[in-house]
Amino acid sequence: MTRVRAHLIASDAEAELYRDEIRAYLVENGWEAGSRFEDLSARDREHCADDVFLLLSVYDLDAVRMLYSLGVTNVHCPAAPSVWLTGRDEERAKSLEERCLRENDLAGLKRLNRIRMILSYLNREIEMRSFPVQIQIETTSRCNAECIMCGHFIYKNEIARHMDPELLEAMDPYLKYAETVILHGYGEPFLYPGMERMLEKYREYGLRVVTNTNLSVLSENVLRMMPELFSEITVSIDGCTKEVYEGIRRGLSFETLVKNLERLREAAPDVKKILAMVIMRQNLHQIPGMVRFAKRYGFGTVNFIAIGSSPYAGNEADEVWNYPNVLRRQLKEAAGEARTLGIELEMPLPAGALESPVSERDLAREWEKIREKRFFPDGDEQRALYERHVAPRLKELEAAGIRDHYSRYTSSPLERDALRPAGGRMCTGCCDSVLFRPYISLDGRVFACCLHTQRYMGEIGEDGSFESIWNNELFREMRSAFYGGELPEYCRSCSFMDNDFLCLVKEDGGARV
Repeated sequence: MTRVRAHLIASDAEAELYRDEIRAYLVENGWEAGSRFEDLSARDREHCADDVFLLLSVYDLDAVRMLYSLGVTNVHCPAAPSVWLTGRDEERAKSLEERCLRENDLAGLKRLNRIRMILSYLNREIEMRSFPVQIQIETTSRCNAECIMCGHFIYKNEIARHMDPELLEAMDPYLKYAETVILHGYGEPFLYPGMERMLEKYREYGLRVVTNTNLSVLSENVLRMMPELFSEITVSIDGCTKEVYEGIRRGLSFETLVKNLERLREAAPDVKKILAMVIMRQNLHQIPGMVRFAKRYGFGTVNFIAIGSSPYAGNEADEVWNYPNVLRRQLKEAAGEARTLGIELEMPLPAGALESPVSERDLAREWEKIREKRFFPDGDEQRALYERHVAPRLKELEAAGIRDHYSRYTSSPLERDALRPAGGRMCTGCCDSVLFRPYISLDGRVFACCLHTQRYMGEIGEDGSFESIWNNELFREMRSAFYGGELPEYCRSCSFMDNDFLCLVKEDGGARV
């Protein structure tokens, strides 16, 4: 009779830490020690779905996704000393959860929550056993900038407000389970008046903070908290000179940005820093220079994001796809700078595309075309857009008696028709957002993710608690659609999927595996 093999998925440090416990667990169950997962050949992996896997590396989501793709469900995870969990041990998990809550063992509770998420995923369960591992919360839609490619340029702050503190408190029961809170939405997060008090609460709950900011506002108290609380900060910067930066990011000061970048570099040197640049016609010439700028101020990564034009703004000419030769040439030069300076680069083009030949004649024509139109719209153009798109809508709402909560009327409930297959877009796995990272707007509306905020899944306060929404019929149907192997229509234009940013789902046919 062949003995059951138990394969190990663990780093060297994890394997050493759990060495005695692993040995005892093997003996207890009569299993044979198999290979380390990374040592298995492709052929072995195809024939090991019935084996046992001891998953210690619960933070290695690439390994978790690989187990999913192999159809592995017999996974055992150490959740606490001498407590191993499988997909069949939910009663034991609930008992451990009660103990962690009773003893205020937040680290144990968070690990348990992550393991339950993984087990739900591997067993293709549409009802999650876990609460979100990460939560994105929009605390404000107010911004102090009017960037020319953003809705704030047209709407200004007419529809902006801060989140009600009571609504934020409604999320308290679930924060203990989470590992990370993501602090951004449609506004500038550091403008939220309760920011320091909120960060103190996140410290109490053992949370790590991730945010995207323009860094125009940075209080001493928030800066002091960053080394302990923040795991990642993305700073949006679209120009490395005063003229371009202030031309794009209307209302902000380049000198203030530089001062705050210096403060951040000195106060939080070990916090991961990402510079995000929306590349457009106006700043294509500064792409290589932005890599050098990033190095100067302590960034480890530069993320170049192609602008998405809007018919409301009439900025189709600003799209970088109109200038393919210039785009390739500039990104290639930036990639060379990044290699020299040790900067990681994220680009809207694959590295191979940068090697395509560039015609010098076409290049000159594109540069000429780039300069044909004035770079930065003036106040008259901004007012015209406001009068065309905003003023009529505000008059309608005012006539209907709607004044204080206009932002609540910019989204509506998700219709089930949006969950039908997108047609031809096959995938393996389930989206990170509906597994462990939902988005909550400042109105308490719960969205499947932060990219599609026109349709929400439920509303805290009206539809019930977050817990009842997290496993409601819409969330269950969306998870079911992914497990069925096809992207739902709702996700057809997902830039996260297109750019391969997701951990636990990959598109079949060209996606990285």
